[in-house]
Amino acid sequence: MEFLSEQQPRETSRGNKPYVPILSFSSSGTSSSFLLDSKEAICLSNSRDVFDEGTLAFSSPIHFDLIEIHVNQVERYRLEQCSNRIIRAASLFNTGISKSRESDLDSAKKCFCQALDHLHDVDLASLECIIPTVAMRHHVLVTISILTGITLLNLGHVEFHQSNFTESSHFYHQCLDHLKSLRLGLWNSNQSEMYQEAIFYSSYIMAACLNCIGISILKKEITEQQEGAEHDLIQAKAKSCFEYLKASITLYEECSRYHEKKMTFNANMATAFNNLGRVYFIMDDFVQSLECYQVCLNLRLTSLPANHLDISVSYFNMGQALQALGQEEDIEEVLDHYLTFLAIAAPTLGYADESIVKAVVLATDIYTSLGNLEEAESILHEYLSASAFTSPDALKSKVILLTTLSTVFASQQKLEDSLETLVQARDLILTMPEDDFLVHCYIANSSNIAMILTRNGDYEKALVFYQRALLKINRLEKQEPFLEVLIDLHLNVADVYEGMEDISHAITHLKRAVAIAKNFHGFCEYKVSTYLNRLGLLLYKGYKYESALSCFFECLNIRTQTISKGTKSQITSVLYNIATVYRATGEADRALEVLFKVLDHERELNSEGNDEEIQPKDHILTLRSIFEIYADQSVATPEKGIEYLLEAMRMCRLHKDTIDASLGRSVFFSLGDFLTSSKKAAEGFKYYCEGCELFGADTDTNVIVESGGNGRRIMLAQMCTDKNMYPLHAAAA
Repeated sequence: MEFLSEQQPRETSRGNKPYVPILSFSSSGTSSSFLLDSKEAICLSNSRDVFDEGTLAFSSPIHFDLIEIHVNQVERYRLEQCSNRIIRAASLFNTGISKSRESDLDSAKKCFCQALDHLHDVDLASLECIIPTVAMRHHVLVTISILTGITLLNLGHVEFHQSNFTESSHFYHQCLDHLKSLRLGLWNSNQSEMYQEAIFYSSYIMAACLNCIGISILKKEITEQQEGAEHDLIQAKAKSCFEYLKASITLYEECSRYHEKKMTFNANMATAFNNLGRVYFIMDDFVQSLECYQVCLNLRLTSLPANHLDISVSYFNMGQALQALGQEEDIEEVLDHYLTFLAIAAPTLGYADESIVKAVVLATDIYTSLGNLEEAESILHEYLSASAFTSPDALKSKVILLTTLSTVFASQQKLEDSLETLVQARDLILTMPEDDFLVHCYIANSSNIAMILTRNGDYEKALVFYQRALLKINRLEKQEPFLEVLIDLHLNVADVYEGMEDISHAITHLKRAVAIAKNFHGFCEYKVSTYLNRLGLLLYKGYKYESALSCFFECLNIRTQTISKGTKSQITSVLYNIATVYRATGEADRALEVLFKVLDHERELNSEGNDEEIQPKDHILTLRSIFEIYADQSVATPEKGIEYLLEAMRMCRLHKDTIDASLGRSVFFSLGDFLTSSKKAAEGFKYYCEGCELFGADTDTNVIVESGGNGRRIMLAQMCTDKNMYPLHAAAA
């Protein structure tokens, strides 16, 4: 029977001795109530966002047998005291289970703690003296020990549910230590059927406990990661979960070999494998993670119904691990896993459930990456058409789906549809009470609307929405979580102002982005260098050469210090920008000095066996710039630059299909101009023609007009289709 209330000992006559009924662990069927539910530990997947299989399941209410202990009148009182405490502890335990299942965790915790107090108050010495037989004493002592252990386990569950992971781990360790002692004592005792079953149950609870210790550690590290801890530190700490989870699996395997309820143990062992896979996932060992998830799935398929939610979770986790491996040929299998999860889980969880929405978004991303935008749009419409979006949480899910749909529309160049969808999401956001999630949504939504408006060329309206997002952040008391977003917003606003040719305001916002980035990332963080480089380019565009140089040199200093995180090609790019500023200020010698450094870096990067190659266009620009400085009248040594221009031409011929046509033409036209001005018009005209032949005609009439007399030669070259006509055209020009 299920024991839910206190029962008082009763006196009866069996010979001349009264007896006292007392709770006892026994090998009868009722003792199977010590078994835990099949999901005693949380399952996690994604390394950044936690995907919960469910919650830690509390134990079932306990069923105990009553045994009769015959004592004399003198011993009766002491035995009744012990019996009452044990009975009271069992009653409190069952009340705690009921409260926990009602989500009244504070009351549950109070009941479990009171149950432990009663168990600790049991006078074990009196029991040793009073209970007449060794077997009967062991019955009672084993009952007290297992009840103590399972109460500690559930106290750990309560703390886990309240996100007190350090405290939960403490109770799990207490449970583990307690049951280890019991198990050791049982092994050294008489191996009767009762002892073997007691060993089995203590092993089973220990397996659950080990699993929960590992998950408590893991959950604690995930929480720290979400609060900003370094991923490398999280990986290192996650290793501490290994031994607990592996030991848990070993005990589950042992239990499954010696008990007929193998399906129950397979389901629990699957949970442990799932959690072990999670640890491997955090450590970026996706192969091992996938193997654990596969074992988990196989165990669940043999122990659970085909439509069980846990099976769907295994498919989801396998999809995550397989996707993280990054093998292009596996992407359709990843998609199949996500779709299987949705097919099983959506009818149970509902279309608006957070986990379902996450899987839909992941499936949409895969469809988009495969270029199947119609399927991406279709799955989003399917889930958006559900009538489940009524509660506040459901409406938040709808906002996520609408935002994803707007991205799909934008990928299809359906900008009006994208904008309309974002406005729908915005209307929902504004109808709900503001919280942290909706603040993020409002800022992201405003920014996304602004980006669509920018693509439509509506800069004025785009600025309005960017300013709304900035204003929302500036009004927050705690802006720290939004600093990265704030940086991006200022960068985007700067881009809009640059598109409007308002360089002054663009510079202002880029300066703000740099200042925030230095505060958020640190002065020597590589990301800061990218913002400094952009600021330098804008200052150059605004003719503020000294300030531009200052930004470029600061950028160079950061990239030189962080070479292991950056690349030599990016150091080369900022050097080129420095040389460009020197050219603009008339410092030809300094410009050449820096450009030769750039050239050396580029040749080194392009050398055989070097993994990091420079882009051909960058190398061509460097070579052309060196020639142009030599060709400048103030230097008056153009012949020295010819070899560099000829090298640039060879690069243009070699990469004619990949470089920009205007760049290729400009190189050939530069040589044509130089030869023409050197009274070698026919030879120069040949290069005009080759440039047009390789890269097509230049349709920009301004280029031709600005070329003066050489412009006529360019026009003739563009009309030339017969190489035999070169001399004639040259003479005409």
